[in-house]
Amino acid sequence: AELREMDEQFYVVISMQSFKRGMPLLPAYPDEHCLTEIDAGEPFGLRRWVRYEPSTKKFQLAQYLPIFMQRLGFEIEAYNSLDGQKLVPYQCVVRRADWEQMRSRFLVAYPLQKTAYRRANGGSGSPGVHEDVLPKFVTPTAVNIQ
Repeated sequence: AELREMDEQFYVVISMQSFKRGMPLLPAYPDEHCLTEIDAGEPFGLRRWVRYEPSTKKFQLAQYLPIFMQRLGFEIEAYNSLDGQKLVPYQCVVRRADWEQMRSRFLVAYPLQKTAYRRANGGSGSPGVHEDVLPKFVTPTAVNIQ
């Protein structure tokens, strides 16, 4: 329990939800063909957006978040496990000190991603992000032995 408390001070668990209309988006590089454009992003250099294409079949926040932050000019490492237990795919862990350095930029950029997501996909839903949430771990799948 004491070790977990130390981890909670050192790390932040981040969670993403509600991307039922496709993968979340990333800020587009200048030479990249974009999926959608939003005027609200213009003052921040975040007008153009592309669809995130994961390297694995399933979405992993631990892969998406560093790419999103890299496109904003930040380097961050995100982990998919905590205390030796694997987190659910829509959660990741980052060092609190790293997160606090780039949090304000993320909180400007991410709502623009939500706007671009709604523009690209229609509807009113878009992926939400929450910080400092309780970790949810993948439960081991039971193996049927016959």
